[in-house]
Amino acid sequence: MSVTIEEMKAVKRSRGYSYEQVAELSGVPLSTVLKIFSGETRSPRYGTMQALDRFFTGSTGQGAVQERAMSFAHKQPGEYTAEDYCARIRAGRAELIDGVMYDMGEFLLKHQVMAGEIYCQFLHFIRRSRIDGIPFLFPVDVCPDCDERTTVRPDVTVVCDRAKIRENGIYGAPDFIAEILSPDSRQRDCIQKLDKYRSSGVKEYWIVDPDKEKVIAYQFEEELYPLVYGFDMPVPVGIFQGECRIDIRQSLW
Repeated sequence: MSVTIEEMKAVKRSRGYSYEQVAELSGVPLSTVLKIFSGETRSPRYGTMQALDRFFTGSTGQGAVQERAMSFAHKQPGEYTAEDYCARIRAGRAELIDGVMYDMGEFLLKHQVMAGEIYCQFLHFIRRSRIDGIPFLFPVDVCPDCDERTTVRPDVTVVCDRAKIRENGIYGAPDFIAEILSPDSRQRDCIQKLDKYRSSGVKEYWIVDPDKEKVIAYQFEEELYPLVYGFDMPVPVGIFQGECRIDIRQSLW
């Protein structure tokens, strides 16, 4: 093999490929691609690795996906716009923050279940309390600055001002955002998104860490430092004055 699996991962990230695209264009079944890249399959078949090697070294036709990836090559980080984002999102999972494009990687099942549980508890509270707010679950485009340089897709979003909700996404800073950490998103969620959400006017931002079973809650309008909660207790929601409490334990198995 001319490239290792780690080198394949680096090429995948740099070109913005999704696992579905890798499978389709290499001819390797998606389930096999996922097992190889996650490390579940430690000794892939020789023929499988040959197919992946040909794809990542460019000795096989890559068609429209290669063209879409190369269309971004003339721009530097900080120069991308919403038009580039729309083209990229059709090619795979991506976010745009201050003109920089990021590959979102892949969801883990635990990630999806946890986001769904947080969303459901918000929905139940809002309906029961008859609060004029709407929770959203990934994927929903959010343009917190209402410009062409940032479009993100938070795991859970709550918007109380319905004027910010449009057919194709949310324009303006949401009241609440929760991001669930994964290996691919940890740095972006804790640095770039934290800065962006703070500066754009988001009132409350949660960083949920499934591995450490912690929630880091930022209340940008009131608290200088974040509050840290364990999964062993329901976490109060600041935008609802603590009347809403999210029990993340219900998403664990």
